[in-house]
Amino acid sequence: MNTSQLLEMESPVGSQNAEEPWQILVVDDDRDIHALTSIILNDFQFQNRPLRIHYARTTTQAIDTLNEFAGIQLMLIDMVMEDKDSGIQIIDHLRATLENNRMQVIVRTSVREMIPNPAFVKKYNILDCKIKSEMTAHVFRETIHESLEAYLAAGQKDGIDKDFLLLGLARLKGTKLSDEQGSIVQDLLNYLN
Repeated sequence: MNTSQLLEMESPVGSQNAEEPWQILVVDDDRDIHALTSIILNDFQFQNRPLRIHYARTTTQAIDTLNEFAGIQLMLIDMVMEDKDSGIQIIDHLRATLENNRMQVIVRTSVREMIPNPAFVKKYNILDCKIKSEMTAHVFRETIHESLEAYLAAGQKDGIDKDFLLLGLARLKGTKLSDEQGSIVQDLLNYLN
């Protein structure tokens, strides 16, 4: 079990529901941000589906979580953690290595000067940048709502709901498949992302 999974189990979010939960990755080296996120989003639902929040405190944990959970719809990320370029490394891994352009990304930072420049925001398809101290609980919940709407809109551009396909394929990927079947599942995951 990796640290992200362990932290996720420590912070259950949303009520029990038959619907698949929305998956969010919170990347921040500050434990208080994780705790506050869990409290604010405790009963949050979007389209009658609860949230499942994954937590990562380091670049390695974030990249491992992105690699393991293909169905994450939204990432909230602090740009500066153990290294000045931690956020850049993670976002580059998401967009360039995993070729996932659908996942919505919100940059959260404590310092206004650390907000990425417009060229970076455009290159890496960043949905929004927020100053942590300016995010009231209401603003935070609205941001999550708008981000999930943007995620759905990105999938509807192609005329299909990729969300459920991604979740199903991610589950298949974890099962015992032949090399050919595994290759087909990976190709479909790459295409859908």
